[in-house]
Amino acid sequence: MSELVSYELDQIEPKHEERIRDWLNDVQQNGGEKEYFIHSFDNETADNMYAYVYGKGFTDYEVSFIYNTSNNRAEVHVAGIEGQSETDHFVKVKMINDQSITIVFER
Repeated sequence: MSELVSYELDQIEPKHEERIRDWLNDVQQNGGEKEYFIHSFDNETADNMYAYVYGKGFTDYEVSFIYNTSNNRAEVHVAGIEGQSETDHFVKVKMINDQSITIVFER
C-alpha cells in the first residue's frame, strides 16, 4: 500500500517548502476550529501527487485508503484526531497520480 499512498505528520517536500509554509501561516491565523484545509499539488510529477491537510485543533491524523471494485475508484480518508497538545499539526499525503482518487475528510 505504501506505493499507492503514504503519509507523514508535519513533513514538507523540499520543492513545496515555501508555498506550504505560506499556506500554513494563512490557515492557522484565519481558520476555524476543527475546520479542514487542503493544499494540493496535482500532476506534480508523472508518478505522484501531493496533498497537505491541516485542521485547527487536530494533533494527529488517521489516513486510510479505500478502493471500490464496483466502480474502480479510490478514496483517501483523512480524519483529524484531537489531542492535549497546544500545537496543531498537519499531514502530507503522497498518492499515485490517478484521477480516480478522491480525498474525503471525516469528523
